[in-house]
Amino acid sequence: MESDEVLTGEESEALRDSAATDDSSPSADAGGVRALDPDHWERVFRDRAPALESIAERMVSRFRLSGRKYFRRSVEVTTEPPKVVRWGYYLRGLPIPASLHELEVRPLGLRGVVSTNSQFIFTLVDFFFGGDGKADRPPDFVEHTAMEERMVRRFIEVLVTDMEESWRPLVDLDFVLGRSENNPLFLSIAADSDSMSITPFTFHVAGRELTLDIALPSALIEPMQLVGKDSGNGTGKAGVWRSHIREDVQDAEVTLRAVLAETEVSLRDLTMAMPGDVIPIEKPGVIRLLAGDQPVLEGSFGIIRDVNAVKVTSQVRRDRAGERNG
Repeated sequence: MESDEVLTGEESEALRDSAATDDSSPSADAGGVRALDPDHWERVFRDRAPALESIAERMVSRFRLSGRKYFRRSVEVTTEPPKVVRWGYYLRGLPIPASLHELEVRPLGLRGVVSTNSQFIFTLVDFFFGGDGKADRPPDFVEHTAMEERMVRRFIEVLVTDMEESWRPLVDLDFVLGRSENNPLFLSIAADSDSMSITPFTFHVAGRELTLDIALPSALIEPMQLVGKDSGNGTGKAGVWRSHIREDVQDAEVTLRAVLAETEVSLRDLTMAMPGDVIPIEKPGVIRLLAGDQPVLEGSFGIIRDVNAVKVTSQVRRDRAGERNG
């Protein structure tokens, strides 16, 4: 392919923008060709994931109680199945200003985000201070006020605690709230091509529907689909998954090394050593074969066909392996 046939970055960005804004293309129902958005590749979890469903139910219940404390009235919370989209696509669809709060998932080292819009914050503050919540945020309010930022930060902190408690029966994770941003361009938690699982939660209060999104890495969400009702007895998807991994691990190549002898020498004697000096060692009784730093086999030293060798006599017991047991 010639170099002039490849699209430049500006041309590719222009195509994405035109595909996202062009509504004049005929629909598939009308018998025409429907335009394809080249930047919108999303999929919904088609398989039932009992673990994820259980987590979502607990989050809805906890969010409802936390919402009542802040909105100071009855709140109903609903959710939808998560969608997996590319992070770059989701980021470009967020409004400015937005309310974005970084999440760190420990100990996995993954990062997600909790996002909502300015109307959510405006209504939250209005209700908290005794308003009726029916007013819309003035369009000339470009930036959030200090009160709005403090209020929504406290509210998100409570929701993050609810998330931890909802996940804990399945897996013990710590969701640590990080920095907050108003401009999506300044939030970089993943590469544009990385897939994220977006779960929307809608707060129904006083005739309003306020939406809050929780975006978590697909690397955290997708394995939850493998945890089913039959995972405890080794059957079902979890059992098949473990079986495949076990088979693949059997083909892995491992480098073994043997330590024939060890001794201790003072630094003074080592620096004063001269060619011809002899460092005494004891004849090894048992030779250990190590994979990395992990002992796996034991044997005796010998020679076969003029080559040093180790005759394997036993496997290292698992309760004896590792640094803790020397």
